[in-house]
Amino acid sequence: MFVYVALLGLVTGSFLSALTYRLPRGIKISSGRSLCVNCKKTIAWYDNIPLLSYLILKGKCRKCKKKISPRYFVIELATALLFTAIYLATLKCAGAAYLTNAWNGAICNINNNLGIWTLPYLLILSSALLAIFITDFEYQIIPDQLVIFLLFLVFLTHFFSTADNFYALIFSGFSAALFFLFLNIVTGGRGMGLGDAKLGLVGGLFFGLGNSFYWLTVSFILGAVVGLILIFSGKAKFGKPIPFGPFLIAGYIITMLFSTKFPIINL
Repeated sequence: MFVYVALLGLVTGSFLSALTYRLPRGIKISSGRSLCVNCKKTIAWYDNIPLLSYLILKGKCRKCKKKISPRYFVIELATALLFTAIYLATLKCAGAAYLTNAWNGAICNINNNLGIWTLPYLLILSSALLAIFITDFEYQIIPDQLVIFLLFLVFLTHFFSTADNFYALIFSGFSAALFFLFLNIVTGGRGMGLGDAKLGLVGGLFFGLGNSFYWLTVSFILGAVVGLILIFSGKAKFGKPIPFGPFLIAGYIITMLFSTKFPIINL
């Protein structure tokens, strides 16, 4: 199962690399097979095997010999690693089910409500979040299509699950969104974008009030540390906007996987 999940992560990562290239450019994902961005030749299936093809071709197009961006390799590897991490976390939940509060994290709270559907749900959710991470990092765009999909998925999952705190989760989602909207208004859109408010709605609805506090704290700490590193290294300047979506999603993943390291707040 571990191998299957890792392979699924590689295939999903290959899809995400194509999706995040086409979506900001207005190209439909169903518009055809992948092309070399340099010579525009169709890439053969045997040159499109996740990770392996990139390594075998030494990061170059077979036809024009131009370098292929390492983004494809990195996205595929990162997706596979994230999928396996989520799988291991769900295993820990199942193994600790007989112990009281033995693994009372965000994933286990979901596992208690969704059961065998927990892993598929989290893998789909994380795939969409990774796609947003990439588009915001590369183009400073948070596609509405992906945010709407996430909202629809999280809302329906909570609505049809056995959770008894549905309205508290709704309140948490709108509270997080209003927090980012307030920052957007106060900074005139320079400090926080409306896309971040949409992600706040998704994250607040997913985590609830307690873990949303840790999610936002981790995200802002990551943003501050990376921002200072970029400024001191001369790669960024004060006043120059840095996309915050990647930090929100990185904080999301950290909180989802390691929320048991924080004091438990069951809200």
